Amino acid sequence: SLLAAGAGAGASARWQVVQAGCLDHAHELLRRKTRPIEVLYQAGPDAEPQIKVSLYSLRDVFFAVPVGAVGGLGGGTGGEGVSRLAPGESCALRPQGSADTFRMRVYKPAPLLDIVLHDGVEVTRGDRVLLVAEPGRVRAYAQAVQRRDVAGTGE
Repeated sequence: SLLAAGAGAGASARWQVVQAGCLDHAHELLRRKTRPIEVLYQAGPDAEPQIKVSLYSLRDVFFAVPVGAVGGLGGGTGGEGVSRLAPGESCALRPQGSADTFRMRVYKPAPLLDIVLHDGVEVTRGDRVLLVAEPGRVRAYAQAVQRRDVAGTGE
């Protein structure tokens, strides 16, 4: 065998690195699927006909690039970090990456630059957010979902 001859030791180490990377990515996919950020847009007086909800990294001080907007940087399996909603609609955001906490901003879509309706609220995977339309702005109400003991550890 190549491993017995010493020629396969490097290949074995590379295989372990590939396995570890795949396991990390599988855990990320599971977190995205089981703990989406749920957003509901509730109509109010003078509600915008459509809003755009975007998630940003907490380190993005300029709100330049929503999470998941640049393809190919998160393992190639996408992830929803932006959604458009009409009054009464809801969505489940499943942003890619290992982060669990994000900054959510709400915009009125515009042809050139979107208009900010809510300047940002910190949300965590598994949160439920209610967006209530008011004239010229949106209020965000977040309710953290009670975490379940999935693995049976009691924690």
